[in-house]
Parts: sequence; C-alpha cells; structure tokens
Amino acid sequence: MSKNSLKLFWYSTVHKIFSLPDRILKYLLQMHFSYGVFHEGIFLGLLSKETLEQLSYRKYSKLNQYKSYEWNKRGFFEWETAIVQKYFMSCKNIMVLAAGGGREMIALKEFCLNSVGYESNENIRVAGNFLIDHLELDLIIHPSKINDCPIPEEVFDGIILGWGAYTHIIGRKQRLELLEKMKKSVAPGSPMLISFWSQAREYSFEKKVYNFANRIKDFFGKEKIENGDRYIGVFGHYFTKDEIRLELALAGLKMVEFDNMHYGYVVCFSETSN
Repeated sequence: MSKNSLKLFWYSTVHKIFSLPDRILKYLLQMHFSYGVFHEGIFLGLLSKETLEQLSYRKYSKLNQYKSYEWNKRGFFEWETAIVQKYFMSCKNIMVLAAGGGREMIALKEFCLNSVGYESNENIRVAGNFLIDHLELDLIIHPSKINDCPIPEEVFDGIILGWGAYTHIIGRKQRLELLEKMKKSVAPGSPMLISFWSQAREYSFEKKVYNFANRIKDFFGKEKIENGDRYIGVFGHYFTKDEIRLELALAGLKMVEFDNMHYGYVVCFSETSN
C-alpha cells in the first residue's frame, strides 16, 4: 500500500467511525496532513474536556514510573534544587499539589522542609503513601479532585505544583480557577513554583493541529481548543513566556523568575493579600 493510499485509508476509516461530514474528509485530503497532525487533531477536535481528562488519568494510572521507589527517591532535578534553595528555605509548611507518588515531598524533607501533598490519581497516591510509610516519614498525600486545589483550614507559606501538572489542565478558565485557589491557600508574599511544557508558538506542526482541530470544533459548534494544545497520549498545553505571564497576571500573581532551558517553570508571588 502506497503512502497516499494508506493516508486515504486512515482518513476514510475515521470518517466512517465518527460520521464526519464529507466536506471534513475533503478538507483533510486537501491539507495533506501528516498522521501526527491527523491523530492529534481528531482527538482534540472530537473529544470533550472531560473525556480528555479521563484519558490522561488512565494513562498515568498505568505508568509504573511515578509509583516506583527509584523515581520518588531520586530527589529534585537540578533546576528544582536551585529554586527551592533560593525561594523556599524559610517556608515552614509547603503545599504540594499534583504530588504524584511524593517525589517533591520526600525531596523537601531532605532539606528539612515540611509539606502536605494532594493528588487526584488514586493509584499513584496510594503507592506514594505506601512508600512514605516505608520510609517512616511524617508526610501524607491527601486525595483531591483533578486539577483542583483544596482550600485548607491552615494557611501555607509556599506551594509547589507538581512537575508539569499545569500543562495538563485544559483551558485557560480552568487554569485561572486553580491559580486563584492556590493564591487563597498561602499567606501573601509566599513563593509558588509552577512547571509546564514550553515551546515557541511558531512551531508549524502545532499550528496545523490547532487549525485542524478547530475546523472540527467549528462544524459541531463546540468550544475551540487553544493554540498550544496537544494530545500525545495525554492532553498537554505548550506555553510561551508571554502566555504564562498573562495567566499569572490575570490571577493577581507576579512572575519573578522564568526559565525553559531544560524544562519550563516559573516562580511567582501574590501581588495582593487574599
């Protein structure tokens, strides 16, 4: 089967499965999409936010890496260590959201810093608490809702949003809601560390995914995806520096440090009292 025949086969198959209109199929063939653009565009264009969240949840549930002793005892990445030493050493009690299996919490303990964790994925959370008990550490990972920040009775003086978790939140509205809750959970002037996938928006593949998915959204009258949204087995949004700065500003947070050399991250502080 030739490359063009294979492409037509895949397009026609999805066309039949999802009952896509003929004009959508014609558009696909005219655009000469790669399989990657086609694959991601179909998922982002047809699936709801709730379905994408569940697919991401199931994917992470099956990954043994984030439940393993080796991963959760590996400590901080070099850039995380530098940030903790620069901004968090005076913190008495740190909230760790999307705590996973406890990697950041265990690493904080090595700096003699106390933390309380929250994790929405039950499989990973249970594995993390098992490891914490095994290590006889005075830590606990509490259950939480997906992409949420519980408003605790106690006020924390620092927040770490687990490695890359911000990337998996679908839509600016939901991300801003999380940032607002994070701000309410800490004392004014407390540091927050947020990490994410970072990429320049000029990337042509990303633009093709965005355009294709929104063609489908337009046809079905659904809310459009954002430029930077991707689906690679899990939902992920790639951020630019300006985009991160804007979202922080809209939530009343001031960005004081940004880097994307090895992994995208920002450190921010609340600009106003809660």
